[in-house]
Amino acid sequence: MNHSVSRRSFLGTSAVAVTGLAAGLSSAAPAARAAGPALRTTSRKALIVGEPSEDDFKRLKDAGFHGVEAGVLPLDKAEKCRAAADRTGMQVHSIIRGWAEFNSRDASKVEATFQVTVNALRAGQVLGADAVLLVPCRIGGMKMPRPWEFQIEFDEATGHLRRVVLGDNAPYADYIAAHNHAIDTSREQVERLIPIAEQCGVVVALENVWNNLWVRPALFRHFVASFRSPWVKAYFDIGNHVKYFPPRSGSSSWAR
Repeated sequence: MNHSVSRRSFLGTSAVAVTGLAAGLSSAAPAARAAGPALRTTSRKALIVGEPSEDDFKRLKDAGFHGVEAGVLPLDKAEKCRAAADRTGMQVHSIIRGWAEFNSRDASKVEATFQVTVNALRAGQVLGADAVLLVPCRIGGMKMPRPWEFQIEFDEATGHLRRVVLGDNAPYADYIAAHNHAIDTSREQVERLIPIAEQCGVVVALENVWNNLWVRPALFRHFVASFRSPWVKAYFDIGNHVKYFPPRSGSSSWAR
């Protein structure tokens, strides 16, 4: 079977559709529509199924779904799953690796969580997926700004936070330190993954799932772009950003 629809086009088209809808509701939409060509896109539907069987694929296909996001499978199980997908005309578009612990102070934990991510890339290669969803780490347990208080300023060279709110940032010193540590350690481990991702032909798709990191668009974009690699992209889930920032296109206000 030719898996001609990549994960980026598979889900990216849906994301574009949502963005386009949001833009259509904004006051600037008429001018934007007049200035450019009409948006054409196709929505595709998928569900998370850790280890999909042939029966799972058949039921989902009958229900109008196009594919699944699978878990990190051993390679022998991944081969069977790929064969079932091929037989049913379905696709495993990505692998959900989920949370890693790249910011752990325990080197053994860092290495263990790195190896799980390598396994995810290998499974993705066998399954015909072209992306692995990876949340590099999470932080918490310290004083943090409320979502609408964030006014982040960061160093363009390192990505390190300089401030997180206007005014006195001393109450948030621990958060800033933890965030900057997470940036450095996550970058180190993701850079180790890049040659493996290229070998597998599977993108490392970074996601921030309410992990108190990269909570503003410019900061998240900077982190992803800092790798300067086609094998590191963003896994963008609009719902993950509602807590911190209005996800609709062009919005600059926050409604509490």
